[in-house]
Amino acid sequence: MKPAYFLFFLLFFLFNIPHVYGETIRDQAIEHNRKGLEYSGKGDHAAAMEEFRQAIDLFHDYPDAHFNLGMEYYLQKEFPKYLEEAAKELEIVFKLSPEYPSINYNLGNVYYALGEKDKAITNYKRAVKIDPLLRDGFIQLGNIYYDLDNPELALENYKRAIFLDTMDPETHKKLAIIYTRQKEYSLAISEYNIVLMQDKNNQEDIHRSIRQCYFEMAELFITQEDFDAALLQYDTVKKLYSDNQDVYPLIARTHYLYGNYYYKKGDLTNAEKEYLTALSIDPSLTDAYYNLGRIYYEKGDFSQATPCFKKTIELDPDHVGAHMYMGNIYYKEQNIPQAVREYETVVNLEPSNAAAYYNLGNIYSDQGDLTKAKEYYLNSIEYDDNNFDSHFNLASVYYKLGDNPSAITEYKRAIQLDYKSIDAHYNLATIYYENAQFSEAIDEYKIVLTLDPKHRNALFNLGNIYKQQARYTEAIDVYKELLEIYPLDHEGRAALGSIYNIQGKLYLAMAEYKECIRIAPDSIQYHSDLAEIYYKLGRKIDAANELGEAFRLANLKGDKDALLMIKERREKWEIDIPENNYEVTEQMKPGTITINNANEAQYPYMAIIPFEDIISKVVKEAPGKLLQIELTNESGYLVYNVEVVNTEKQIIRIFFDAGNSETLLVSSKRDEKKEEEIIDPKVIPITPGSIKLSTDYEAAFVEFGHIPFEVACNIALNQIPGKIRNIELSNVQDYLVFDVEVVNSAQEIIKVIIDAGNGKILWTSI
Repeated sequence: MKPAYFLFFLLFFLFNIPHVYGETIRDQAIEHNRKGLEYSGKGDHAAAMEEFRQAIDLFHDYPDAHFNLGMEYYLQKEFPKYLEEAAKELEIVFKLSPEYPSINYNLGNVYYALGEKDKAITNYKRAVKIDPLLRDGFIQLGNIYYDLDNPELALENYKRAIFLDTMDPETHKKLAIIYTRQKEYSLAISEYNIVLMQDKNNQEDIHRSIRQCYFEMAELFITQEDFDAALLQYDTVKKLYSDNQDVYPLIARTHYLYGNYYYKKGDLTNAEKEYLTALSIDPSLTDAYYNLGRIYYEKGDFSQATPCFKKTIELDPDHVGAHMYMGNIYYKEQNIPQAVREYETVVNLEPSNAAAYYNLGNIYSDQGDLTKAKEYYLNSIEYDDNNFDSHFNLASVYYKLGDNPSAITEYKRAIQLDYKSIDAHYNLATIYYENAQFSEAIDEYKIVLTLDPKHRNALFNLGNIYKQQARYTEAIDVYKELLEIYPLDHEGRAALGSIYNIQGKLYLAMAEYKECIRIAPDSIQYHSDLAEIYYKLGRKIDAANELGEAFRLANLKGDKDALLMIKERREKWEIDIPENNYEVTEQMKPGTITINNANEAQYPYMAIIPFEDIISKVVKEAPGKLLQIELTNESGYLVYNVEVVNTEKQIIRIFFDAGNSETLLVSSKRDEKKEEEIIDPKVIPITPGSIKLSTDYEAAFVEFGHIPFEVACNIALNQIPGKIRNIELSNVQDYLVFDVEVVNSAQEIIKVIIDAGNGKILWTSI
């Protein structure tokens, strides 16, 4: 071969071999990519990935192979490392060919799966910018913004997706969900209704979502206290889904909350109505019973409150509030043992319940068990040191126990909690007064008068302190201030008169004592003090008259100390006074029913006012404890002769008109030995009674514990049907009995002897 030809051939080979080789490599890469797609289509992802890798190894800048390998990695996104590899491969594609079809959208999917939402958003935005009709790009943007809790941008992108394809139930559903989150329930329901028309496979789920929208819309109205609107939503659910039972407890709850709304406003009538409606729908609403009970309790209707609280406890035995209210009801009804049980239940359920301890303290304080009362008040304070009433009542207990230092401490603490408490300042002042701590007492009484310038007792006691300290000018000023406010305050006048007496201003003292007697004519002390003034003025006759009146009153009231004082003054002053008893305090008024020739057996049938009415009147109004009631003839008129024993152990006789119950006469009766009623046990056997008498004096009979008069009357009438003529506490064989006379229908007087202690019938005259 010639050198020239050889050189030509060599140059041709050198220039063409690389091109041929390149074409061969690319073809091989394309072939591997094709095979990879075949394997992928068959689901053999491992083989597919291997082919794509070989294609890339042969031709590194081959975008299709990188894209397909990236998508294979993405298909196995449950493995985080594959997602990262997918991102790398797709990023290579983007660098090789930014306009590569769907590269931005798929990159967005990969980054979304990786949780790198900012990168995902960037790629989705590039995708929809390149292809404004890329519906899935808008949907994915909506999904990311939804995840990022950016409902506005989510809505914007979902709406653009729906604009591109209105028949997309999933996107409508997502719109509905966002509207629900934004509390735009009407729009949400509208979207769900579109889904119902487009998606026939998930009807029950969509209906459930619609119901939930109505429920949440109702809840929104409830939070806005628009209960009528809330009930309207539930009513809509009832109409749309008549077989749905979930709505009824919600309706009941709404009526219950509506009741709470009215209750807080103080509209108890409408609150009661709503609670009753709630319970008619759902009888298991514990708190509806409880709040209904509170309404009746506040109205004072315990008969209706009690079953409500008991039902609350039946549904919830540990309901502290219901037990507390039951304790309050029992306490008000004086069923003290039950009240104690309820309050103790409260403290067992809730050991820190200060109110229950406080109420137990009140009960034991009322019963006079001051030690227990103190214990419970201290428990109450342990759990609530800021309760004024607990400190105030504990102070009162300490005072009664004679522990004045502790009482002072508690009153001071009560005042810290409520400086304007007049009673706390007054009681503290009174303790200081009794302790002779006059400076402190004066300060506290002055605070009382700052809070209440008309406080009578503060003025009176302040004047008394000044008087005890011989600060007569200040005392007189205070007493005069008291009398300007209360001109009929005879104690204030008497105190003022006593100062004038001390100062020797006898005529001023006389004027004050005369005014005292005008206001309180039955005061032994005032008549005695005026007698002293008269004596000092040398007016012995006037002194004798006043001392005589004091003697009459003392004798009438059985006041032995006063009688002794009067005797001493009479002897010291050497004056004589009459010693008559002056029993009659009023002249007998005419009655309305004349007796004429009627006998005693006719009296109960002539009386217009029933016997039981007189008993009730006497129990409520008479100045003492009942001893006897008898229908009798007084000055030709039919009257009820009533005997009561007053606090001075004096028997007071009162005549009431049997026609209109008007008081006709009031008189006193000497307390004499009551002759024992002799019933021969050999002739008339009588069972011994249960109350053994230790005295024969009538006035003492009422001090023995006995059954009420009205109960004794009922026992007698159950034994002998008829009408009562007389009932009295009496002595039979040294036992306390009720001696009752009953007039039967044949107008025969039958005597019934009843044990005053237990109500047992001991004997009858039949």
